[in-house]
Amino acid sequence: MLDLEMSCVDGCAMIAAAGSLKTLDDSDTLAAALSFVPVDDHVVVDLRRLEHLSPASARALCDQLLERVAWAEAVVVTDRPDVTMQLIIGEVDRVVPVVASVSQAIQVIAARSGFDAAEVA
Repeated sequence: MLDLEMSCVDGCAMIAAAGSLKTLDDSDTLAAALSFVPVDDHVVVDLRRLEHLSPASARALCDQLLERVAWAEAVVVTDRPDVTMQLIIGEVDRVVPVVASVSQAIQVIAARSGFDAAEVA
């Protein structure tokens, strides 16, 4: 079962996933959450609490993120080796940076886009 939480961290949209992301319905749920975020908003996808990521779901995430990166920055966060491996197999790392913490994600977004979270706060 996939559990999603949407919030804002340092001026960036954040979608945190927990549980497992392995079925088409799970991928559709994550896609719907991503589509809810305005396309020109920077987004952090936090997968640190994700227990399982299927190869098909990783590829679907790659496709969803590929649609966003023309407009704004996106970064995926995970510190789980098994999830990281599926992200690499699904080529997510070729589309967006994959980092180990939310603070690193915010730093990457700031460096790549000139985004200053202090201006938002």
